Amino acid sequence: MSHLTGVKKFVCVGRLSPEKGQARLLRAFSKLIASGENAVLMLVGSGPSERALKSLARRIGIQERVIFLGRLSNPYPVINFADCLVLPSDYEGQGLVLLEAMTLNTPCIGSDIPSIRGILGNGHAGLSKRTADDLAKKMLHFCREGIDLPSFDPCTYNYLAMRSFYSHTLGLNTERSPEFEVSAASTQA
Repeated sequence: MSHLTGVKKFVCVGRLSPEKGQARLLRAFSKLIASGENAVLMLVGSGPSERALKSLARRIGIQERVIFLGRLSNPYPVINFADCLVLPSDYEGQGLVLLEAMTLNTPCIGSDIPSIRGILGNGHAGLSKRTADDLAKKMLHFCREGIDLPSFDPCTYNYLAMRSFYSHTLGLNTERSPEFEVSAASTQA
């Protein structure tokens, strides 16, 4: 993919289905290309919307700039290769792919919904309304000015997540619980 030097590379990883917002992403990407940006969009995943998404890419004239990679057992090299990960979902339970991208220091743009806002942070420049126009604006902003990556330490995140889990499910006072410290230490090893 050395021919992509100097090209902004966006990636979206997830099941290709309506609630994941990839059709909106294709429309936003079309607007980005129409603005004169030199970019490609890589879609990682498979699912019931795959044929419709490929058809939409052809219909709106961006098929040469959209790469459908299918389902990958290890998407990390693609996320790491990308300049920016986009998660345009209508709803998400956790948005794990954002955490994975942040672990790889890949900037992120995502729908302004509670789970994504909870990861990226309220007021993050990459939070997008669920419209193609606003998503295109966020992508254009990234191309021209970049987007800061929120401070993220995966070990600290895991520690705090486990602490919350033990506190809420087992009722442990994780501030002073030796059981928690032993369990947490084993997850960080």
